[in-house]
Amino acid sequence: MKKEDVQQLIDKYMDGATTVAEEQLLRDFFSQRSLILPKEWQPLQALFAWEQHQRGEKTKQRQDKMGKSARKVPLWVTRALSTAAIVAILVVLGQHFFFANKNYAMVNGVRTTNKEVVQYEAEAALEMVSTDGSEDFSALLMMGDNENEK
Repeated sequence: MKKEDVQQLIDKYMDGATTVAEEQLLRDFFSQRSLILPKEWQPLQALFAWEQHQRGEKTKQRQDKMGKSARKVPLWVTRALSTAAIVAILVVLGQHFFFANKNYAMVNGVRTTNKEVVQYEAEAALEMVSTDGSEDFSALLMMGDNENEK
């Protein structure tokens, strides 16, 4: 940046008329390490350095605060939730394995768990109530006199 451009931005900054982008230009300009400044601009360099330091501190405080808030959950709560989740999983798995062989059908008064026998008997029952072999449920529809069911 030219000295005249910097001076215009400084004057505008002192009047409180700079935009955020213009202030960022000033911050960037004054944060250069190898910059040789006139004496009247040296206080501004210190001002922008202090401002940059304050921004860094606020950012660090926000990050610390966020980190602390994440750790506010007591350890016992985490352990209790984990234990409850494990118990729930064990209950679901236990029910699955406990009731896996509990499915049955009553065929001619006899309890059976054989899927092939149950399927054969169900197909035979549907054949008995159907009007023809291709429409197994047509007899069920004919049982009522309701025209909406047909």
